[in-house]
Amino acid sequence: MLFLPIDRMIDRLNIDKSDSESTYFNSLLLLGEMAIKIITLGLLAGVENGREPHRYSLEYRLARADSIGEWMQIIDEITTGVTSQNIIEPVRDEQKELIMKTKRDAWQYSAVEKMIQCVNIINNEKKEELSSNVKLARWFSLFASLRNSTRGHGATLSSQYALMCRPLFESTEILLNNFIIFKRSWAFLHRTLSGKYRVVPYTADVSGFNDLKTTEAIQKQINYSDGIYIYFDKPYKIDLIYTDVDSRDFFFPNGNFTNKTFEALSYVTNNKMYCPNENYLMPAVSLPASETQGIGSLDAQGECFGNIPEKHGGYIKRDVLEKALYNVLIDDRHPIITLIGRGGIGKTTLALEVLRGIAKEGKFDFILWFSARDIDLLSKGPKPVKAHVQTIEEIADEFVSLIGMQYNTDNSSNKNYLAKMMSANHKILFVFDNFETTKSPVDLYNWIDVYIRLPNKVLITSRIRDFKGDFPIEITGMNESESKELINKTAKELRITEILTAGYIDSLADEACGHPYVMKVLLGEVAKEGRLKKIDRIIASMDNILEALFERTYTGLSPAAKRVFLTLCAWNSPISQLGLEAVLLRSVNERMNVEEAVKELRYSSFAEEKNAGNGEDDNETGIFLSVPLAAAEFGKKKMLTYPYVNSIKADIDILHLFGAIKMSNIEKGIQPRIEHLIHNIRQKVNSGERLINEYEQMLEYIASRYVSAWLLLADLYQNYGLVEKYIYALNRYIESGTNDLKSIQHAWTRLAKIYETQNDPNKEIHALIELSKIPNTSFFVISDTANKINGMLRNMVLDQSEKELLVEQLANIMEKRISECDADDCSRLAWLFLHLHKGEDARRIAEKGLSIEHDNMYCQNILTRLDS
Repeated sequence: MLFLPIDRMIDRLNIDKSDSESTYFNSLLLLGEMAIKIITLGLLAGVENGREPHRYSLEYRLARADSIGEWMQIIDEITTGVTSQNIIEPVRDEQKELIMKTKRDAWQYSAVEKMIQCVNIINNEKKEELSSNVKLARWFSLFASLRNSTRGHGATLSSQYALMCRPLFESTEILLNNFIIFKRSWAFLHRTLSGKYRVVPYTADVSGFNDLKTTEAIQKQINYSDGIYIYFDKPYKIDLIYTDVDSRDFFFPNGNFTNKTFEALSYVTNNKMYCPNENYLMPAVSLPASETQGIGSLDAQGECFGNIPEKHGGYIKRDVLEKALYNVLIDDRHPIITLIGRGGIGKTTLALEVLRGIAKEGKFDFILWFSARDIDLLSKGPKPVKAHVQTIEEIADEFVSLIGMQYNTDNSSNKNYLAKMMSANHKILFVFDNFETTKSPVDLYNWIDVYIRLPNKVLITSRIRDFKGDFPIEITGMNESESKELINKTAKELRITEILTAGYIDSLADEACGHPYVMKVLLGEVAKEGRLKKIDRIIASMDNILEALFERTYTGLSPAAKRVFLTLCAWNSPISQLGLEAVLLRSVNERMNVEEAVKELRYSSFAEEKNAGNGEDDNETGIFLSVPLAAAEFGKKKMLTYPYVNSIKADIDILHLFGAIKMSNIEKGIQPRIEHLIHNIRQKVNSGERLINEYEQMLEYIASRYVSAWLLLADLYQNYGLVEKYIYALNRYIESGTNDLKSIQHAWTRLAKIYETQNDPNKEIHALIELSKIPNTSFFVISDTANKINGMLRNMVLDQSEKELLVEQLANIMEKRISECDADDCSRLAWLFLHLHKGEDARRIAEKGLSIEHDNMYCQNILTRLDS
């Protein structure tokens, strides 16, 4: 294997070679074009955006590129243009091989030399000259010239094709075999529902990706979205090459950019696909600063120095959250605090409100604000803005521009100076807003965690929390009073107070789940229309706003969390977490940690939990999940392109067996849902539509977590004559350790009866004795058990090795409750003692029986037996 996409093209080349020289030549040109595009996109993967969108601006051009010449311009821009300042260090090797001057013994020289041979065959008037020093970059311009003179605009003769094919193939082969970018590790990464990565190799050596195959990658929550990656110092995603995990075909941008799509071409099969252009619509120009970017220099703010952004109107007090944040910021225990919540929920405005109060109190000497925000959520809709800092280096430069160098006594680099100041005793509060849009949030967090020392502190606002060791404060939606205050205040500003009704205000607050930005946008739509509109219809039409609020968070979810989220969106009703786990574990072929996925959705504010509050929460089976309306609408749009949508539809069919419920009915807990499930399963089995074994795994998983379900499952198995499974379910219930003694008594009674019908006396008696041990078991049952044992012993039915232990247990139970015995009961106990060869005890109990009923024949017979 050289490189899988190229290998696929070589296969086509070998087929076309047997057709004709012109067909073979044209395929060689396609191979060259494909190689150029792979090289361009490989180099582009190593370009960092920084404060300016360097990488995006080049991708923006490539999505629109209609000629191979534009691709070569991008190579020049990356290797010799302004963008070359923003390539990562490993890509300097590729840059060097492209721009260094080489002599005749170098492979670059040979590749260019043979390409010149081709060009000179077709260009009779102006011959290309080969100098003594050659750059590989010349190969690309020569290739473009050859393509334009033949396939592009020429009328090539058959004799010329025959002469050009060999040197063209050899020149391209030299490039593919020697250019370092093809010697690096390439692979397609697919993250499975279990969290592990499937690494599909594109090159012979993919050792750089080996760590992703380990369980450690799951534990570290390393998250790479599906796609092609090249390994430099770590995996870097290759954008604009389109394929799937099977990697049967590869598509490259081919121009024809429209208002919705652009064309992608397969050089192997000549097939075309049309890719959504939504990621390449934003103009590739310098963007304005965010409204919440820190002011440009330190200023006296209250009793400290800081660069806290200017205050904007419209803030609604959130007393509980403000107090929680204030208390943890001023304590001496937590160096790193994270405000976590979905986009537009109010993390930044809450932080600013509390920080302004703390600044007035002088709790810190400096409050330094660093913004990585790249989208401002304005009342008119989301607008892209320029992220001010995204890397450790940019943060360090901004720190120096604010603080100055007066504390840098040893002339450290800016980065080392920042690290030193984080550990020094200066009482600095570092605030990192929109942490999730920094270049590498986990790496940045780990760096901060290494150096931060109290009394200095760090406050982070983020939609995503892929790190541990901080003190998280979850920012959820506003409560009812806060929501109504925001609605009334916004309505007044929009002059729509008279339009709103009390019922509409209640619905708006409820449907928006207290999300402040969603409520403002909804009110803006009402103002625009001048009338009330159905809230769900407004939300469904807010594509750009839904994308701004949720797209980045959704992209960062694990495959398991995406699967759970989309299932919840498709269900569109509260669902028991236990029921959801059981359904998903039934439907997927690989192990999937649904509980962790739900936790991820909670932290990402994609799902909300509510506990039934009826005592079921002791084992967490009373948790019900729902998705806020706006997030649900976003999820429904994502369902349209989700590759496993049919699996989700199958899951929904199973969830229907639980039945839909309203939020107000959650307090009844999971028991009614399980009863509903089993009732519906019974109907499907009775109708012949399904077999009972199709549901066993799911039902037994539910019962393993909610033990009362074992009894319901036992009823189901008994109904269909599945005796062994019936016994298994009853045993599992008893083994669960439940404190419901009445139900345990019932379970032992049922076991005793089924063992009796199976003619298994040992198991029957064991069940009856266990039943007898339970406090408050009817003494009638205990006495009847003694009578059965005595009869079995007389008939030699019981296992003799177990006889003494069983009899002694029952005798002890009866003697402890001797006050409940009548004469017949005493005779049965006396017989137990006789079987134990305890004659004196038997005599004592028989005499007690006669004292109760002086002519009881059973007790008299025992005494006669003892006296003979």
